Amino acid sequence: MTEAYKELNAELLKDIPLLVNDRTVFFDPLLGTATDSLIVYYQRCAKTMTECTPYIASVDRSAAHRHPMVITDKEFSAAYRQIILPDHGNPQADQAQQGQAPRQGYGAPPQQAGYGAPPPQAGYGAPPPQAGYGAPPPQAGYGAPPPQAGYGAPPPQAGYGAPPPQAGYGAPPPQAGYGAPPAQGFGAAAPRPTPPRPNPT
Repeated sequence: MTEAYKELNAELLKDIPLLVNDRTVFFDPLLGTATDSLIVYYQRCAKTMTECTPYIASVDRSAAHRHPMVITDKEFSAAYRQIILPDHGNPQADQAQQGQAPRQGYGAPPQQAGYGAPPPQAGYGAPPPQAGYGAPPPQAGYGAPPPQAGYGAPPPQAGYGAPPPQAGYGAPPPQAGYGAPPAQGFGAAAPRPTPPRPNPT
């Protein structure tokens, strides 16, 4: 096995440099053939396009920038004219004359949001608000979902009704104080022996 490895290793050490140095000898004829084909192609293209020169000699190159419009102007075009059916009238014009705001309903154009536009009112069938950059934070209240703990979530606040802290990995050690249970475990102080009770006899 060792002799086979040494023989193959010596062969690769000899052949790899020869292969790297031989790349130009192999690719040079391919590059030359491709270059000759491109030269012939562009020469024929130039010859063909040159034959079109007499046909465009009298064409004004800047005429396209001064070309007038030949179709009906937008101001007078029927495509931009408002069509009112005789049986329906113009409800928006009638409401504007009466001082009423246009009524919204089925088929009315959607309102476009913009600066100064009133905020959308929540109601039955209204789409849920979308969370994102600049969205207002959710307000806690009756029926609101509980906050989810996770990376970046605010720490829980202790107070009346808050759940007691659970001991676990990384939890702070219990503080000794009045009413605290004695700590039991390795290294804890041994309980004091109870003195013997006197014999009544």
